Amino acid sequence: MAVLLSDVLMKRSRDRAARPFLTPDQIRNVITQSVNYPSHDGTDPARARALLLFQTSVQQTWLVRTERRLYCILDDRRKPTAHINWSMAMSEIVHNDDLLLEISLDEQSPVSSKSGLVHFGPSHRNWLYSKKLFASEPLAEQLDRFLRGA
Repeated sequence: MAVLLSDVLMKRSRDRAARPFLTPDQIRNVITQSVNYPSHDGTDPARARALLLFQTSVQQTWLVRTERRLYCILDDRRKPTAHINWSMAMSEIVHNDDLLLEISLDEQSPVSSKSGLVHFGPSHRNWLYSKKLFASEPLAEQLDRFLRGA
């Protein structure tokens, strides 16, 4: 019986994506791995808020907000665990309920018609978001409320 190389590679690809996605509680706990996580000030990951931004069958992107920081976390099932892509101090994002960070959306993604791009200021640009996750309430409104802590 002949085995095709493409069949072997497809099986390996499926096997690598065998890990389940982390739960929202587990995603919130990923922030404790950050060098920016202020464990000394009593920040409790259980009190953090999480927003699922992007989702495919093999990866998810989450935003996690504490009182002090915003974290962007990638959960890729092909990797052993999720990791923090970037974080920002909330003082750079919101002050006295005013949104300081310029957030812009590009509803046309070069990747797929099912996704768009979101830009978090000049430093964190071209992050994919899944349109289906924001069908009932636009992403701009959800992000505004999420970042302001409302």
